[in-house]
Amino acid sequence: MELLTSASAKAWCEAKQLFVRREDLARPRLQFDEGAHAIRIPVPASALHAVALAYVIIMTGVIDDDERNVDGGLIWMVDWDIGSDTHERVGLSLLSAMRGASGGDVLERPCQLFCENELAVLHTALALPLLFQWDAFFVPISGEFIAFASHDGFVDLTFRSRSAADEARNRFQQGKWELVATD
Repeated sequence: MELLTSASAKAWCEAKQLFVRREDLARPRLQFDEGAHAIRIPVPASALHAVALAYVIIMTGVIDDDERNVDGGLIWMVDWDIGSDTHERVGLSLLSAMRGASGGDVLERPCQLFCENELAVLHTALALPLLFQWDAFFVPISGEFIAFASHDGFVDLTFRSRSAADEARNRFQQGKWELVATD
């Protein structure tokens, strides 16, 4: 795992033809230039189901649904000081432990770039925003979709192509995940 500044993450995203909308990199909005297709999934109230949702999101678009084919991805923490101090300190403690001794201040390096052999840590990093209802983006190495976890209790998945969105929609429906009306 490599910790990145917002400026470095912006450059990484732009190399994937993802665009950062907003000048304030502390509160970015990632999007495709055009032609994006989205689905919305409410974050389950159950912690176990929220962790499972993080896994399904990471595995979206992975060849043969085989964990060995996960290439990694980028997690960009946007807002994490939303809930009560009691809950936030637990979440931030877990985030700090996950980031390790060299983790530094999440304000200075709010982005984490994961490699292909870091599935468990990537899964943890995506589960935390779902569990603590923080705002964060996940982009797989392929750059084929953007997942935005919102503090309002949903995840928006935005895809470059209609076919990828349809495949994901089918995947989530077959898994009995609740979907909110989308494009």
